[in-house]
Order: sequence, then C-alpha cells, then structure tokens
Amino acid sequence: MPEPVRLRCTQSGQPAPASAEELLVLAARGDSAAFARFYDVVIGPVWGIVRQLVRDEPGSAEITEAVLLAAWREAACFDPGRGSALAWIVARAHRAAVHHLRGGAPVPRPRPAETPEPEAPQPEPGGTSLRRHQLRRHLAELTQEQRDCLVLAYYQGRDCAQIAALLNLPVPTVRRRLRDAMIRLRDRLGVN
Repeated sequence: MPEPVRLRCTQSGQPAPASAEELLVLAARGDSAAFARFYDVVIGPVWGIVRQLVRDEPGSAEITEAVLLAAWREAACFDPGRGSALAWIVARAHRAAVHHLRGGAPVPRPRPAETPEPEAPQPEPGGTSLRRHQLRRHLAELTQEQRDCLVLAYYQGRDCAQIAALLNLPVPTVRRRLRDAMIRLRDRLGVN
C-alpha cells in the first residue's frame, strides 16, 4: 500500500484523511481536492498496469484517462470493507486494458451529464465465470497486506524489491506475504 497521504485540510475544512481509502470516500462526496490527492497516489500504478498490457502509449493514455474519470464519477461504488482503494482502481484499470485488448469497443469517454450504466455480466465458456467468482471471494479472504502485495506483483508486474520499496517493508516480508497468499489461494481453489 502506498505511503499514507496527508492533506492539510479538505474543501469542507475537516481534518485531513490519512489514506487513499479515506480520500476516495471524500471524493465520493464531491471533494475534488481529495480526488486530486487520490489521483496523485494511484496514477503510477494505473498507468503502469495499462501501459504494460496495452503497450501503445496513446491507447494507454486514453484508457488511463477513462479509468480515472470513471473512478471520479463512480467513487461512491468503492466499499472500503471489500479491499483497498489501490486494489479497486488497479482492478478497474486491468479490466479496461484487457477489454481493449480483446477488441472491445473503444474506451467510452463519459460526458458529465451521463450516468454510468452497470456492465451486464457476459456468460463465459467452460465455467470460467464461476472460477473468477471463486477467486474474487478467496482474494477477499486474504489479509489486506497480502492483497496489496499480490496486486503489485501480478497486476503491475513488480518484483519483490520494488514492492518492498513501495510498501516500505523488508524484502523477506514481501516474499513471505506473497508466498502465504499464493498457498492460501491454492488451497482454497483446490489447485495442485
């Protein structure tokens, strides 16, 4: 998880939030200053995952812009009880990049007056949908620390040393969290 972000004050004059989660909750209430700080925290990881998958700078920029615009508009959808704000935004970025790579429609740029429509689930062949649901459920059962390490490793392609630097942890701690998370997922999913 990135270092906690501290603001001097918000638009409402309330005490400054100390985490990306608090910033996103304030953004959901319309606090543009909080969203600007949230943007500063997540732009690197969002750009990194999109750029790594899409490998086209103009396309990556467009997808990144659309993901962050959607995050501003849909900040109220974020539930801090289900995971970190970083995992929430990186998952959205990953989903948008994969959709683009699969030949999906160009990334829509919502107009300010538009209200976003929820995506309808698409049936997937071979029970993939059920497997994804199981994986999401089991990911939610991991500790926050394990989830953050997994997001950085598998969605952003960071190595243990980079994750350790980002999270201000010793490298052996990162390795242990990744190992424990993978063992737990393997056991829950029944994968050999």
